[in-house]
Amino acid sequence: MNRRRKHLFDVALVTLLLTHTNLCSLFAKESPNSDGPANAASQSVYDEAMRILTGIHSTKYEHTTDIDEKAGRYYCDCSGFVGYVLNRTVAKEDRKGPLHNGDHRPVAAEFERHFEAAPTKPKRSDLWQRVERLEDARPGDVIAWALAVPKPNDTGHVVILAERPVVESDGIVKVEVIDSTVLPSADLTPDKGKSGIGRRSMWFTVDKDGRPTGYIRGSRTSKPKTDSISIGRALPGDSKVTTKRRAA
Repeated sequence: MNRRRKHLFDVALVTLLLTHTNLCSLFAKESPNSDGPANAASQSVYDEAMRILTGIHSTKYEHTTDIDEKAGRYYCDCSGFVGYVLNRTVAKEDRKGPLHNGDHRPVAAEFERHFEAAPTKPKRSDLWQRVERLEDARPGDVIAWALAVPKPNDTGHVVILAERPVVESDGIVKVEVIDSTVLPSADLTPDKGKSGIGRRSMWFTVDKDGRPTGYIRGSRTSKPKTDSISIGRALPGDSKVTTKRRAA
């Protein structure tokens, strides 16, 4: 091979390698196996939840939402926290369902019912997608469950995923979540022993198709509770997703 042919061959080889690398990078970002949020909307939900988590000076589980960002005070229950995050990120005035309903603040069971009714194969105009398999959930997705028998001030629970779920050796699925609860904070939150917003480990049982059938909070060895469980993923829709940065 003469020098000119060798040069052309080298140029072609480098071009081919760069093209392959760029294509691999592109598909990696869109791969369903990615560990990050699934889209721009769920990314904004995840970012806002993490921003709040790192900015807390005091937090307490209360059914009346009392949030003062300047003071770093976050007093709220689970639906108050999730609603606050969603209304600062993906909620728009024209959105329906669990985010906006006049002056009514949705509770956990309403989140669960809305996610259960959402399509698994959304159209461009849809604003929420139901994720059926827990293993397919991603950071920024929302898990909600509804108690079969609601209690006063307790219809279920709702959380924001902080990491991609991990299937453990016995088939139980571990999930890191951000929520507000009366349970003590787990090992991932410095403020142990207090109620309120924190990052915690949970576990779920799933059926043969990977759909959640029960949840375990606190000790992994606890008996799973089998209430209705649904996973929702916010979609960008036709609106540009923005994160509001104003104090409450």
